[in-house]
Amino acid sequence: MFSKTQLSAILSTSLYITTTFAASALSASAFAAGTEIDTTSAIAPTPSACDQMTAEAVSIVKKEFGLAAATVIIDAAEVCRQLDPENNPGVATDISLQKAIRESLKSFIGDRRDIESPGALVLALAFEQAGLPWTVPVPAEVAALAESLLKDHLNKPETKITLLNLDEKPENGESVTDHWIVRMKIGTLSDHIFWAVVDRAGEKKTYNYGFN
Repeated sequence: MFSKTQLSAILSTSLYITTTFAASALSASAFAAGTEIDTTSAIAPTPSACDQMTAEAVSIVKKEFGLAAATVIIDAAEVCRQLDPENNPGVATDISLQKAIRESLKSFIGDRRDIESPGALVLALAFEQAGLPWTVPVPAEVAALAESLLKDHLNKPETKITLLNLDEKPENGESVTDHWIVRMKIGTLSDHIFWAVVDRAGEKKTYNYGFN
């Protein structure tokens, strides 16, 4: 495995994986803008609305991104809890649950800036499997291999994608009050836990990171 110094050097100059997997998935969205149930109201949603939001979010993972085998854990009651102003005072809901799930997966797949992100880990594996030294920019064949490796790992039951509960915090302590936070474990890749952090107000860029 490459050292963290080597990883930092290449990731700092080559931030994103160019992934046709993510791009094609997004263009084939089954839930195009304007068709999803609204989650941005200041009024607490009904249980049936939360059920629908949850179903749409799961479908985004399994159909839009093609991760049919992945395990998705989103509790509809928890979604209602997070969107209820009485339970989450001052909650900003400009970003819907469905968009948050979509943005989280885009980040997990395409943003490898964090040295322990899924993209960074599979890039290291791709260089090793290709038998090539670290180079910038990343050779096309290595980028393609990294994309294929990540897709294969993500599309397995051992991959667990979970919406963090209101009472939980990720490794870096971001607030679930202010963010939609998605936790992911890729059991066939590593023992890392990954988090994607989506600003509920839509003012800050989504990012992801890992820790083991």
